Amino acid sequence: MASRSERDSNKKMSELQSEVDEVTDLLKDNVEKILQRGDKLEQLEERSEDLRAESNKFKVVSTKLKRKYCWQNCKMTLILTGVILLLLAVIAGIIVGVVKPWEHGGSHNGTGKP
Repeated sequence: MASRSERDSNKKMSELQSEVDEVTDLLKDNVEKILQRGDKLEQLEERSEDLRAESNKFKVVSTKLKRKYCWQNCKMTLILTGVILLLLAVIAGIIVGVVKPWEHGGSHNGTGKP
């Protein structure tokens, strides 16, 4: 009978060892997955930092560009205003030169006679 109990004991030990091996393999897989997840999180963190830096750079460049075009727009508006005022002054000068109000004595009764 000792041999039968030894066989039962060996069988139970073998089953337990098999279960221990299975649990060990599962733990190894879980540890590997955790390490891979950690690597992915580190990569994601690096990419988010890069994106944050690029967005800050974009903000600075876009602000400078906005100011540049705002000043360019102001300059063009001033130039256009100056040209219009110059044209109005030339037109006023031509009108005054043609009408010559100082020769008519300043009174005009609408009859065409002074």
